[in-house]
Amino acid sequence: MIYRIFAGHPELDISAIHRVYFGRYAGKAVDLFFLLYFAFGAFLMCRSHIAVIRVWLFPTIPIWSILLILLILFYYTVSGGLRTINGASLWGTLAVVLCKIPLVFLLWKYLHPLNLKPLIDHTLQEFLISSKDMTLQYIGVEALLMLYPFIKSPAKSQKWAQLSVLVATVLYTALILITYMFFSEGQLRLLIWPTFHMYMIIQLPFFQRLEYLVTSIFLVPLLANISLSLWVSCRFAKRSFHLKQWISLLVLLGGIGILGMLITNYETLQKLTKMYNTVGFYVLYAYIPILFIISQLKARRSLKTT
Repeated sequence: MIYRIFAGHPELDISAIHRVYFGRYAGKAVDLFFLLYFAFGAFLMCRSHIAVIRVWLFPTIPIWSILLILLILFYYTVSGGLRTINGASLWGTLAVVLCKIPLVFLLWKYLHPLNLKPLIDHTLQEFLISSKDMTLQYIGVEALLMLYPFIKSPAKSQKWAQLSVLVATVLYTALILITYMFFSEGQLRLLIWPTFHMYMIIQLPFFQRLEYLVTSIFLVPLLANISLSLWVSCRFAKRSFHLKQWISLLVLLGGIGILGMLITNYETLQKLTKMYNTVGFYVLYAYIPILFIISQLKARRSLKTT
């Protein structure tokens, strides 16, 4: 749908399309929503990883020290431009593949296929409800709305975009199935980060606490995701509100730092994550289809007038 939206306006970005479809002021309001949407997503990813670091690596380390290091790293990456973010994304993709795919073979003898039996006992409605609750795992493709004009050959890139979503979905589904077969239903109710618990069972001759290494490696894809979200937010600020990128980036990083210090309770972080999950669901399954329908109607109207 995103590719079809831009097919009729290859020379415009999403901010210009908002002004064409919704008018000047309503378009700016939508831009502001997406600016905050991507920035808040970056904050949640950052604060969630800090929670992981404090639980698995350094329980007594103060939050501000981790925040400061991460914010400097984010500023360096985003200020380097889209090419720098693309480089981080490449290494992040390799890090995920290298950490997740071997997990299937290393845990094979510990898996219990009978643990999948409870999946059969659920209705289609319950599957749909759980799918909505897991939208957060798939949020991110909407960044293409702002990235599209920067793609060198947009028409040729679509097959790779579709393939990347397919590979990510298959990889995530495989990880879910492994998790279900590794843990019982009762254990999954008590675990917050079951993936890291699976790494605890693996002991290599030269490295026994593998979850420590994996927690550190996961910072690479996190850096790519957060940097991309911040870049999109800064781009909306520049296109709609004419703010220079370095100014908007400093403001956003400052906001992430302040919120990261204020939110010290993990339950509060979970509530904010669920709220963002709901907003992301409607962005993916309501906003983008509506924008797609509007673009198709306008395309047909323009054909009739010509």
